[in-house]
Amino acid sequence: MLDFIFLTHSGLSLFITCCLSYTASKAESFEMPHLMMMTSVVLIEVFTSCWFCYDFSLEFSNTRQAFYELDWPNYPPKLRRTIIFTLARLENPPFFTMWKWTKIDILFFFNFLKMVYSFYTLISKAK
Repeated sequence: MLDFIFLTHSGLSLFITCCLSYTASKAESFEMPHLMMMTSVVLIEVFTSCWFCYDFSLEFSNTRQAFYELDWPNYPPKLRRTIIFTLARLENPPFFTMWKWTKIDILFFFNFLKMVYSFYTLISKAK
């Protein structure tokens, strides 16, 4: 369900950012600061989501490294089995996706910016 929410969120943010950019390019001078502020709020919100998802995956990698640094060969056998199971589970750290289509991370944000610019140029060239 979270995958669908991220997909919907990114699609709507892309649409809103493109429309705001196009409107800002055609706006009067007194409307420009308001439209640019709304555009930057949407971009900051998308960046925050991408950064959170990236940081979540990165923290799992740090957790795996912390398990490796433990002196776990000297622990009781039951605890060693649990640590080995946890290390095996952390081999593939979890990450957020958009409907199992693409990972959401910082690279996604930069691709999002490229898409916004591409759609903006498409809309502004079409008459």
